[in-house]
Amino acid sequence: MSRLTDLPSDTETDEPIVLTALVSLRRSGIESKLVYPAGKQPAVHNRSIKALREALFTSLQWNEDLVSGNVRSIDALIERDKLNPRQVHRLRKLAFLAPDIMERIIAGDVPDTLTLERLKKDFPIEWEAQRSHFGLSQLPH
Repeated sequence: MSRLTDLPSDTETDEPIVLTALVSLRRSGIESKLVYPAGKQPAVHNRSIKALREALFTSLQWNEDLVSGNVRSIDALIERDKLNPRQVHRLRKLAFLAPDIMERIIAGDVPDTLTLERLKKDFPIEWEAQRSHFGLSQLPH
């Protein structure tokens, strides 16, 4: 096979032209994306953004219910709303994200490094560490 650079510009050939590029597959919410290292960050799927927003709003509401005294404990919240305890414990901490990260989720301005799956796992409580953990420290706001 010939490489594109090996062919004179006025030569026609039946051989296939092979182009190579370094790429990687990156999971972005519910889909996988082909990412070029020097390329623009891939957009996050609308359904992923919607799921992020819903989880954030739910977490903030639970936190408000706890702080205001509408419910006395997380267990009471789980019982009141017939919730899965594991899900509540995994999502409740979203109420403690840095305000600028919350704003970006609400605006839909999130990189593929900030997914609901990653938010359900442990992340730092310190805001600057959160930005670094989710790859937001290098991105303009």
